[in-house]
Amino acid sequence: MKLGYAYGPIVTIIVAFLGAYTANTQVKCSVNTNRFRYEDITLATFGQRSARLASFLNLSYLIMVIFVFLSYLKHAIPDLIIAYSDNESLNKWLKSDSGQRVILVLFALLL
Repeated sequence: MKLGYAYGPIVTIIVAFLGAYTANTQVKCSVNTNRFRYEDITLATFGQRSARLASFLNLSYLIMVIFVFLSYLKHAIPDLIIAYSDNESLNKWLKSDSGQRVILVLFALLL
């Protein structure tokens, strides 16, 4: 479990760089094709046949990143607080499902 605390942020940073790279690529394609909607950019860049596949891959990537990030927040953040906290009642509450949900909602609202 402790290995996930090291790899979780590393994978999150890698995914953030990939997201920034794809966003930068989409902006460059938008400038080069003079189109501004994502559907128009994929049609101009990939053609009619591959545009649907590119749109599906982009949507599935976004959904996957959201699920992984929310799962990481639900499990890792309370465990990290428990690891560095001395308060037993706080630790017990964070281990419960309601405590994990409250942490998840707080972080989601802060983002």
